[in-house]
Amino acid sequence: MADVREGREEAPGTTETSEGRSRWRGRGGAVEADATAARITALEREFRELSKRVPGLEVEVVGRPAADESLVHPTAGFEVRLEPGGVEAGVSLYVSSAYGEMRRWRRHDGIEGAARERFTVSLTDGFGWGESIFPDAGGLANDLLGYMQFNLDMAADEE
Repeated sequence: MADVREGREEAPGTTETSEGRSRWRGRGGAVEADATAARITALEREFRELSKRVPGLEVEVVGRPAADESLVHPTAGFEVRLEPGGVEAGVSLYVSSAYGEMRRWRRHDGIEGAARERFTVSLTDGFGWGESIFPDAGGLANDLLGYMQFNLDMAADEE
């Protein structure tokens, strides 16, 4: 659908509200993308702040909305990797507005083994992970980093 007023095309799966905000149609119906994008962006930025203090922690955005490239696209999400030097193991965490996926791996004698875990992340109405709800992105990021570090320790100890 073309937006003649601004000379740009709307992303597939989005519509414009009467207030001029973009909405995207997800599994749960139409959800205001700007609020969800703001929450997932806040979470991504918290991980970036943590990466300044945590060796081997890196953050990469998977996708950004065409309407505002300063935000993280809620469906595309972002990935966080924890791979400290000197350890033959690592953990990656993919986060979108719908779910999260943790992958841990260990390299031993040139062979890489990996384990995956998928879990619920809820960013449409707040900052949730599984059954836990956090007051802000910082609390969720810290908890997820703790879980990443736990998984890194498990991967490093696997034989």
